[in-house]
Amino acid sequence: HLPHFPGQAAYILPPLALAPDGPAGLVYQPGTALNQQWENYFFASYFKGSAAKSKIQAFQLVPSGASFKVAETRDILSGIVSTGLAFGPDGKLYVNDWLEGYEKKPAGRIWQIDVSSKDQQKRTNTKELLAAGMRDKSNHDLRSLIGYEDMRVRLAAQFELVKRTESETFLNVLDESENVMAQIHSIWGLGQLARKKNGVGNKLIPYLDSANPEIRAQTAKVLGDAKFAAAAEPLMRLLEDNSPRVKYFGAEALGKLEHQPAFEPLTRLIAATGEKDPHLRHGLIQALYRLSLEEEMVALSQHPSPDLRIGAVVALRKTKSSGLKEFLADRDTLVLIEAARAIHDDLSVMEALPALAASLSEVKINSQAFIRRAINANLRLGDAASADRLASYAVNAEAPLDMRRDALWALGYWEEPPVLDRVDGRYRELPARVLEDAQMAFAEVSMELLESKITSLRTSAIEAVGRLKYQQEEERLTSLSLQLSQPIEVRRAALQSLADLNSRSMESVLDAVLVDKNVELRTDAQSLLGTLDLPPETVVELLTRVLDNSTVAERQQALASLSRINHAAAFEVLDDWLNRLLSGDLELPVQLDLIMAIENSSSEELKSELENYQRGRTDLPVLEQFQETMFGGDSGRGQRLFYQDNSAQCIRCHQLGEYGGEVGPDLSGIAGILSRQALLEAMVDPSARLAPGYGTVSIKLKEGGQVVGVLESETADSLFIRTAEGSHQSVGQHQIAEKQYIPSSMPSMQSALSKEEIRDLVAFLVDQKGQ
Repeated sequence: HLPHFPGQAAYILPPLALAPDGPAGLVYQPGTALNQQWENYFFASYFKGSAAKSKIQAFQLVPSGASFKVAETRDILSGIVSTGLAFGPDGKLYVNDWLEGYEKKPAGRIWQIDVSSKDQQKRTNTKELLAAGMRDKSNHDLRSLIGYEDMRVRLAAQFELVKRTESETFLNVLDESENVMAQIHSIWGLGQLARKKNGVGNKLIPYLDSANPEIRAQTAKVLGDAKFAAAAEPLMRLLEDNSPRVKYFGAEALGKLEHQPAFEPLTRLIAATGEKDPHLRHGLIQALYRLSLEEEMVALSQHPSPDLRIGAVVALRKTKSSGLKEFLADRDTLVLIEAARAIHDDLSVMEALPALAASLSEVKINSQAFIRRAINANLRLGDAASADRLASYAVNAEAPLDMRRDALWALGYWEEPPVLDRVDGRYRELPARVLEDAQMAFAEVSMELLESKITSLRTSAIEAVGRLKYQQEEERLTSLSLQLSQPIEVRRAALQSLADLNSRSMESVLDAVLVDKNVELRTDAQSLLGTLDLPPETVVELLTRVLDNSTVAERQQALASLSRINHAAAFEVLDDWLNRLLSGDLELPVQLDLIMAIENSSSEELKSELENYQRGRTDLPVLEQFQETMFGGDSGRGQRLFYQDNSAQCIRCHQLGEYGGEVGPDLSGIAGILSRQALLEAMVDPSARLAPGYGTVSIKLKEGGQVVGVLESETADSLFIRTAEGSHQSVGQHQIAEKQYIPSSMPSMQSALSKEEIRDLVAFLVDQKGQ
């Protein structure tokens, strides 16, 4: 999605620039609309759910190489939630207003945007021409109108002449008119006729030699679209043209004609262009691909130009050629990465995947983009040789540490790899594989890895032991989990792997770590209690000890563990804690955890008591109904929700630091502005309090008239409003006949998130104290 930068993946055609959030409508000033000041402008609307942030911008493009660049951007209008845009026949710009928020509306508004114009007569003429249509116009009139100042009229005249098969009229315009737009529309019209295979293409060929580069470019374009084979040799000359646009359209046309003699000049151009003009490179590569010369493209792996080798890889990617494996021996990092992407990503080139997997041990490169794909290729293949390569890479001291750990991760998930590809997220059902292959490969390196002085590598190896069911290291893991001198991440990994191994020493290890001084280790142990094959009475006894003498987080985990135990002893403990809740003696941070524990338990009696308690709270104010979410959340989980959750979509609307949208208030340092209670209220009852600058108010005045705009602030005496035109206006309370606050555009999180998720978000936002 990013504009071009050096080293960007070559198969991507990059955008010219980044648009603001919420692009919704896009139109081009057709020629006589508005006035001359707005000639050659695009207009774009950006829907952000809020009138305070939504806007309309105008921008211009200017030629840059084979494509364009953004020359100027101007803010046009704010204060309404604009979506669709359209220029009317009257020359006005019409805007659809969504009013506020995201939800569907039974009705909206249409606004007109207009400017004063000295050329009002031209607008009137355009409106009349569009209303009358072209059917009754003479060929002479149509010839005149094909050069009219408004593109809508030009197009209408062009299509009418095409209906009449008036190729001679088009040719006359090309030969006699000095109006460039009339000439271009004539070329387009002749191109429409040429697609009917009636010989019109021959009449276009001379214009490939026009003095005007845009005429040459457009002629090449329509000849290619018409697949007019006789134009192939004249088109070859355009590959030597001084204009990048002419080269682009010439190459595109030759590709559509599948003119194989263009192979050599195309390769020379790709080598000469490189990354300087990504749009020209794209057109050249696309043309090369269409020539269907796979063998010749594979042979380019030996060409001295890395830019050409990259171009060949991208072209071969389109053909799904197994010849891509020849580029895995390249000496250039960017070529190697591009080849790995081509072989591995999306639907993949399966015939070349074994070569990519083998390159893990053959190619000396530290690029993660390459190595991650090579590692994943081994996991996808799932044979004994692939397991050996992953294990060998994990002990390669010259390899990047993160990638060595990634290889161990892949080896650890050998038997049941995830179905979502770790590189590109595609759903892949991988073939069955033999666990013993991975165990044998790990056995060769386990000693070196488990005794590594690099803590993170040793931790990854311990995790792999559990996932691989490698029982030979059970005794070592037991010792590591109990050694106070070991780093805590090592001890935690050892504890989890012992559980994965269903270790015989699990009960004694748990008994020891449940009273360990490290709270993270104790919490891990508690989370395992409800999942292990231990007598339920023993587990309940251990959990009861935790509930009586531990931190909030540990009690929360213990309650969750109790909910999974279908035994009277567990029900008795939960019943005791429910009585504390009903009597008002239970602290807020664990109230929600107790409620969830009972909801997830197997006791119908406890669930019935809880339902009675919940029914009694339905008439309370919204904030009181969510009081148990105010404390006890996990800030780390809240952070993941804020940045990643598709239901909440917080980052889409709110900025935090350098990241996020601009629909709602910037939440950087929000904890220094709002209390914990106010943060919760903003999520579950967002319209109860509107953030300054983010709420819309509509005011009817006693003396007549109306003021609509964004409420910037309000006092006992006045309201301060920013209108849609951008002006600031003060309205006295004594002037107001009627005042209506438009509800917040932020949707309530009540239906989007669970109470536990809301609690985690509160915890995360409370940590945003700023500098």
